[in-house]
Order: sequence, then C-alpha cells, then structure tokens
Amino acid sequence: VSCIHVPEETQKVLFEHGYPCECRGPIYVKGKGNMTTYLVRPRGYMAPTSVINVPSTGTTSNK
Repeated sequence: VSCIHVPEETQKVLFEHGYPCECRGPIYVKGKGNMTTYLVRPRGYMAPTSVINVPSTGTTSNK
C-alpha cells in the first residue's frame, strides 16, 4: 500500500479533517535536519496487529 509522507505540521491539519496518520518517527530531511514525520493512511484505516502463533489445544504428543 502506498502512503504519503508528511511533516508534523501537515499531520495536525490532516488529523483535524479526519485523516489518520501513523508516526514514522524522526528522520533526517535534507535542508531541514531531523524531523518527526508521518504516513497518511486512508480514512477508516486500522493499523495491523501482530499475530502470535498459539498452539491449538489437544494436539500435544508424548514421546
């Protein structure tokens, strides 16, 4: 999925208009130095959650 990369000032305006943004963290921007940047996500976007493999019950084996 492609995203738009924006600075913090733009993120604040987009957030006010209902666009979720995901913090990418500080990065070096040529001519600006270190800046906190954000990825603009589509409206209704939900960040993926990590998946944990849990063994199903009843499948243990005794050797």
